[in-house]
Amino acid sequence: MLLHNLGGLFTGDAGAPTSGVDAIGIRDGVIVAPSEAAGTARLDARGGWAMPGLWDGALNLYFGDHTPTLSATGALAASVGFGVTSVVAPRPAPVPGAVATARFQRELAVLTMKSWVHDRPRGLHVHTSAVTGHPEWDAEDLQDLAACGADLLFLPAALAPDDALRLAKDARDAGMRIGLALGGADAVDPVALDDLLVAARPELAAPVNAAGLPVGVVDRLVAADGLALGLVLTGDLAVAARVCRACVERGEPGRPFLGTGTPDDRGVLPAGMALLVDVLGAAAQLPPALMVAMASGNVARAFGRPGGQLVPGQPADVVVLGGDGGFVSPWLHRPAATLIDGRPEETG
Repeated sequence: MLLHNLGGLFTGDAGAPTSGVDAIGIRDGVIVAPSEAAGTARLDARGGWAMPGLWDGALNLYFGDHTPTLSATGALAASVGFGVTSVVAPRPAPVPGAVATARFQRELAVLTMKSWVHDRPRGLHVHTSAVTGHPEWDAEDLQDLAACGADLLFLPAALAPDDALRLAKDARDAGMRIGLALGGADAVDPVALDDLLVAARPELAAPVNAAGLPVGVVDRLVAADGLALGLVLTGDLAVAARVCRACVERGEPGRPFLGTGTPDDRGVLPAGMALLVDVLGAAAQLPPALMVAMASGNVARAFGRPGGQLVPGQPADVVVLGGDGGFVSPWLHRPAATLIDGRPEETG
């Protein structure tokens, strides 16, 4: 396919968030140079801009709808209509009433990874290779999880320091990356956090705008060089705006990455990512192109995944915005077209 007559691109690259390119080539589900797609099907963007499909970097998965009023199943599929093409589950899907023993949590993580290999509502990419550490796991547990596809271990901030450091070492030995799973005011010891940042060398921390997280902890995380910082719609948006702004002022716009944190007790919101881009951009006074990058390329990079950028060689997950130029938010107007793996998905 040749996607042509574009007004420009939101690239998904926080270092260079816009481009004047007026055409994108797609072949075998991958972005290629326009010249490599000549003679194929054509899609006229009518002057609209293109952006990478949004990545929800904090999607809470489910095994069935245990609370049908939330309609989690329908919300995940409906999010495609608001520009979402990939979701990341930072933890296994919960099972109501289950006792969280070490063995249960290990098997639940495996079940989550296996269950979502082929379940792709409306073509969505669903990434489930992150697991949350249990204090009773040992090196063999982590080797088994890695063999099943796990590549990121989240260390809950409430873990005892010795357990956290042991799990981090065993996870590194198993080939995994390390993340910090943050909680509220009572879940993070600033002194232990400093030790963990130095000894475990985590690649990411989330959600940095968790309600009640102490200001000093947030500032310490922002000061940690290179640490990707997850921000969620269901957290403190004033803190999220401050973190985004601080990273930009430090010359590190590629560090914040966005997610909805839904479904949660307040319900579901299929348009949550588009809303977060709008609200957070306004609060932080940052341009839409940069916020799109924080909701696409930054997320993919934080989780070590391909995609999230409109450059040759990347997956052809492309959203064509309506209008005759500039940014027309999917929160306010449905996209003119959404392509996942180069295939158009209905956006209505």
